[in-house]
Amino acid sequence: MFNSVRSRIFLLVALPLLAAMWFMGNAITDRYKLVQELDAMAPLSQLSIRIGALVHETQKERGATGVFLGSNRTRFISELSKQRQLTNLQETNFTNNLSGIKAKSYGSEFQKLLSEATNKLSGIKKLRAAVDNNTIKTSAALKTYTQHNSAMLALAEQIAELTTNAEIAQRRSAHINFMQGKERAGIERAIMSNTFAVNKFESGVYHRFAELVTIQDTYFKIFRQTNE
Repeated sequence: MFNSVRSRIFLLVALPLLAAMWFMGNAITDRYKLVQELDAMAPLSQLSIRIGALVHETQKERGATGVFLGSNRTRFISELSKQRQLTNLQETNFTNNLSGIKAKSYGSEFQKLLSEATNKLSGIKKLRAAVDNNTIKTSAALKTYTQHNSAMLALAEQIAELTTNAEIAQRRSAHINFMQGKERAGIERAIMSNTFAVNKFESGVYHRFAELVTIQDTYFKIFRQTNE
């Protein structure tokens, strides 16, 4: 009788204790996995920051180039030169950051997008030479900058997709939507700067301007909703 009562008391105490230990074990395991993922993603998080900073400067350089070419290379001469230096600084930061990235660890898609982004980046110097020598049309020059930025943002999106943590993924998704909206605003600024420089709307430019306003508003709306 005594043993039976003791057994029942033991079960009453042991079962909740075992359940608590099980939940605690799961929590510790989940936390450990999160810490491991954060450690693994730390270099990519830094790279994503570098991408944002680099794209910010190439957006400004694109706009300055639009004014420079639109004015028949008579305006924004010193501004464009200074902006190129700022872009070069962020290019160096981006390139230096790559030394700590083990691209193979993040899969073939990451490797492909990284290669595309770095190839587009290497083409900036050739583009600048064409701009200075007046051997490239304004539309082609602006398109080259846009293709570079698109490749960089595609790489940033891939970085965001590599995380399995829902909270981190949500925050990175918000950041990507913000950068995409900002890129459309940058394209808008570039084509309108050129429009003001030539003092007229070239064929199709107004339609493109209206389209860009709509697209950037959509990206910024998603960004705000994600952060609510």
